[in-house]
Amino acid sequence: MTAASIHTVLLRAYAKYKSEETEILSLEKWCELRAQQSVHFHYWLKTLALETLMLLFVRSIREGNFQLYLESLTKIVPWMFALDHTHYSRWLPVHIRDMTLLSENHPRIYAEFCAGKFVVHKTCNKFSAMSTDQCHEQNNAVIKESGGAVGLLMNPGALRRWTVAGPEIVRMVNEFEALQSRNQTTDHRHHEQHRGVQTSFFNEVKSLVAVIEEMGNPFLEQSQDLLVLDTRDILHQRASYQANCWNRALYLDPRLPCPIDWGWQKDDAGWQPLWTNLPEASESCRELTRCGCKKGCRGRCKCLKAALKCTLLCACSGTCENGTR
Repeated sequence: MTAASIHTVLLRAYAKYKSEETEILSLEKWCELRAQQSVHFHYWLKTLALETLMLLFVRSIREGNFQLYLESLTKIVPWMFALDHTHYSRWLPVHIRDMTLLSENHPRIYAEFCAGKFVVHKTCNKFSAMSTDQCHEQNNAVIKESGGAVGLLMNPGALRRWTVAGPEIVRMVNEFEALQSRNQTTDHRHHEQHRGVQTSFFNEVKSLVAVIEEMGNPFLEQSQDLLVLDTRDILHQRASYQANCWNRALYLDPRLPCPIDWGWQKDDAGWQPLWTNLPEASESCRELTRCGCKKGCRGRCKCLKAALKCTLLCACSGTCENGTR
């Protein structure tokens, strides 16, 4: 829903551009130009690209499309490095290499994977395949009691029964559910293809688009700063610098600005975040102290206890002896 809403907002910004200009660029060229002109535009365009890529990966699993699976994973790998996901960055390239070499090393397995057998099809419904680890979790959930498997490893007898009987129970339950589903329906559409779900999805996207445009279309923003969408505040320097790094993460030898100008400071241990130049919050809050005295400020006065003068915030409006001293 988020990806659909952001894409809709992007198309509306492009439509406004076409209505105001005489020389019209294609959508792709216009996006490239605007991304160079505005960090805010670039950030939201990258957000849309990343969400679309994730949806493409989900589609490869749901459809059992092995080639699309490899293509989407290959495009995801640079993002793992950019977002500093160490283990995914380390092992995803190894997994992609092994899957790519299947056609040479194990052609029969490769043929089966291309036929969609690298995922699990529990039903005949379209777009409903799932990855093997998700299927294992569902099978485990079938034989777990309401309390889960907590303490199972501490009881050897219970663990032995769970290991021996578990797979058989799962098989029987799945066969019963499959038999019931075949007898009840011949409609193998995905559950989100029904009219009611589609109508609900359309209304939700429409509502989210309206909220985004009410706060300001991010693709029409002309500011050179990265802004918070709802408050229009400039994002913190370190967050802006991090977003700037992410936006250039897929470029070869990116040129980045000096961190000193973006909320960082360097010492003997390396780069450290400069948290704030503002005074301590306790001092600022202390200055907001006010009393409720109406007949003169004496020993129980909050301002006197804090060694502060009474001000206009106080009930005495600062006209007492403590306010005029």
